[in-house]
Amino acid sequence: MKVTMQKPSVYPNEGFVVESVADYFSSLGYRIAFAQNNFEADLIAVNEEDRSDYWTIEAKGHTASITTDHNTALGQILKRMTDRNKKYAIAVPQTSQMVKECRKVPQWLKQSIGLHFIFVNEDGQISMYAPDTQI
Repeated sequence: MKVTMQKPSVYPNEGFVVESVADYFSSLGYRIAFAQNNFEADLIAVNEEDRSDYWTIEAKGHTASITTDHNTALGQILKRMTDRNKKYAIAVPQTSQMVKECRKVPQWLKQSIGLHFIFVNEDGQISMYAPDTQI
C-alpha cells in the first residue's frame, strides 16, 4: 500500500511510519483512510467485521525536533479524542529517542485517556503498547 506523503517513505520518516501502520492494520482486515488535510488524523483504521473497532492514529517521524514533534502528536491526538469508544494511538519510529519520549507520558494518564503507542522498526514491523502496558 503506497501513501502519498510530503516526506520520503523511508525509515525513520513519518511516511514510512504511516505506511507501515496502514499495512499492519490492512493485514488484519481493517479499512484504512488517510488524512486529506492538516485538520485530520494521519490514519483511521476501521475493522470491517466490527465497525466499533475504530482507531484514530497520529504519526510522527524521527526529526531534529523529537520532543517538539512528540508534544505536537500528543496535542493532536488529544484534540481528536471525541468518542471514548474509539481507540487512539500515536505511532512513531522505534528509535531510542522516540521510545524515551513516549516513556515520559505517565502510565496513569495513558490509562485514563486510553492512549496506545505504536512503534515501527526499520523493517516496518509493529510493536503496540496498550494504555495499561509499560513501554
